[in-house]
Amino acid sequence: MKKLTTLCYVLALCSCMSCNSQNNTNSKQTSSSKNSSNAAAEGNALHMQLAAIKDNQVTKGDAVLFLLPKGWQQKSQLDWDAQNTQFPASAYLHVNNPENTAQLHIYKTSFYTLSNQSMQYAGIGLGSKYMGGIVVASMPSSTTEATMRTLNEMNVLPAGVKITDTKVIKIESTNPIDIQAKQQNPQVQFISDNIISKGTFTKNGENYTVLINAYVNGTVNKSLNFSNWQVLPILFFIKQDANEKVNTELCQAVLKSIRYSPAFLSAQTQVIKYLTDQYYQGLRNIAAISQQISRNNDAMIASIDKSYEKANSTYKPTNDGFSQYIKGVENYSDGNGSTYELPSSYNTAWKNGNGEIILTNETNYNPNIGSTQNWEQLNK
Repeated sequence: MKKLTTLCYVLALCSCMSCNSQNNTNSKQTSSSKNSSNAAAEGNALHMQLAAIKDNQVTKGDAVLFLLPKGWQQKSQLDWDAQNTQFPASAYLHVNNPENTAQLHIYKTSFYTLSNQSMQYAGIGLGSKYMGGIVVASMPSSTTEATMRTLNEMNVLPAGVKITDTKVIKIESTNPIDIQAKQQNPQVQFISDNIISKGTFTKNGENYTVLINAYVNGTVNKSLNFSNWQVLPILFFIKQDANEKVNTELCQAVLKSIRYSPAFLSAQTQVIKYLTDQYYQGLRNIAAISQQISRNNDAMIASIDKSYEKANSTYKPTNDGFSQYIKGVENYSDGNGSTYELPSSYNTAWKNGNGEIILTNETNYNPNIGSTQNWEQLNK
């Protein structure tokens, strides 16, 4: 059958030589036209590459993964603090476009503890650290004040910034440890707010929009006269020009794409367990803890208390308030059911096996043409 097919093909080729010659020319022109059209569309497509914040102290690998628009720059660092039993790992991430007209800044969590008589008797003064939190003399009257106080202390707000709008979104804690503590002691109050503010400032004669997204969490235990709170500040600086909307969406997409690696989550849980266990109270050395984790990783995972396992699996912080306030992103999904929040100003999205994303408004664009990689089109 194979020989017959080959023979028929040769006969047909001989009898229609001039016709096929013309068809080959047309085919080449069509293929060339498609490649040219695809190349033009490629120039209008947005490429987002997989990037990471590295953990060089404990896991020695990627800790935080996120999507970064091609050509954009990022600066990041993750550090471990063995004195901080609640947030032993903290990181910052700064992202900007080549023109520096769009900037995203995610700062390290600021942790505060309200001074009380017990601390004073123990010689723990203002400005020192207690369980990782900086000891302060007064507690802010609101989460909005806590946010602005922290930003002013960090000196990260541009000169002359004017806040024009602020929203406070309550976030109910889903952490079972918090819920249990509240049930056992009604005097324990948990604070969890998303502070969202918008403002403007002028730099070198050009106008910019500033967007503030801060998560403020805290605990007030009246029976023990103990209070602490944490502020995670996130800032957008966007130049007010023709690209303001697109740049805001891109910064938002970077923020919404952030995911923690399983190895980092596991290590963080183990470190918290080390630091809170009475047996390890004297071990305040991240290097030593890292060596213990590396040697006994399987055993340590198995020994983590069920409460920690449950808390880690059910506690899911959310960015919904920021998304609703700024908009600009929409959900896509792949064949495996994974979801991606990407800028809404594009019609089509593609993903490859390396986690890279291409966004385009060209309906006929296909990144598989002329590529050795396999690109999957995502669904809205």
